[in-house]
Amino acid sequence: VTTISATPPGVLPFLSSNNVTLVFSDNGTPALTRTNQWSFTVESSLPKVLFVAANPAVLNPSDAAAKARLESVLGFEVVAVGDTASQTSDANRKALIVISSTVGSGNVNTKFRDVAVPILNWEAALEDDLLAAPLAGVTVANQTQIEIANATHPLAAGFPAGPLTILNPAQSVSYTDPNANAIIIARLADPTVGNSPVIFVFPKGTDMEPDPTTGAPFKAPEKRVGFFLNNDTFANLTPEGLKLFDAAVQWTSGITNTVSPQPKFDPPVISGNQVTISWTGAGILQEASNLTGNPADWSNVNPQPAGNTFTVTVGATSRKFYRIRQ
Repeated sequence: VTTISATPPGVLPFLSSNNVTLVFSDNGTPALTRTNQWSFTVESSLPKVLFVAANPAVLNPSDAAAKARLESVLGFEVVAVGDTASQTSDANRKALIVISSTVGSGNVNTKFRDVAVPILNWEAALEDDLLAAPLAGVTVANQTQIEIANATHPLAAGFPAGPLTILNPAQSVSYTDPNANAIIIARLADPTVGNSPVIFVFPKGTDMEPDPTTGAPFKAPEKRVGFFLNNDTFANLTPEGLKLFDAAVQWTSGITNTVSPQPKFDPPVISGNQVTISWTGAGILQEASNLTGNPADWSNVNPQPAGNTFTVTVGATSRKFYRIRQ
């Protein structure tokens, strides 16, 4: 029996790189030994999003906010890559590709056009390269509303047909006139500009623009979604705009993996020898008498309190620690 011990013991963190060395020896004289070494990386259990931006090392405020929402609200691991450095193979093992409008369209071009991974794109100048439209999309400044045109589609996020305020204060939005086979979800709501689509989708297998090599209609290898964001738009989204973004990510990726808000204790209320604790967020209330670092220190409070409050009587010599576990 060979026993392998880790130093220090414990659960290895996601995405950590680790080295293993095994030394085998016999009981002869002299002892014969052999050493085996290898390395491994702990994979994350979260679905991965490829986030293509101008400079992943220095995201602008809107890209940073979009990345944070993908991680903390929608439950994805985000792998950010620069537009120039990006390559087709980056799409491997990804649940979704998100392309920000901060990219240079010429730096991304057709790298991800043919991949069988869903794409959520808000670089309007890429829509022709993705064969979603005959011409590149453009942007229009000083917008606060869009017009929901297809209220029954999941990307409408349950909003009724008609105008919807998605930005406050006003910001630029992008729009595109896609191939006629696109499903239009929302349009511009500014009569001085027109009613071009600002949210549209191509389900997998839908005919798009002609393939430049064969001349035949290019079939969407996976879902392709055009979205209205521009370089600095995300940070100005209203709650309604954020709801549309969430719906776009979840429908395009096919993954609903919303993260529950992290529980937070309120200040305790002390009355005599009784302490009432309360908290926000969901989870299981656990207690411990000592904290040694052993998971067995903790046990569920039984029965669990009804509602997010719990009162404990403090003894003369006892102590208790409490936590909320999700």
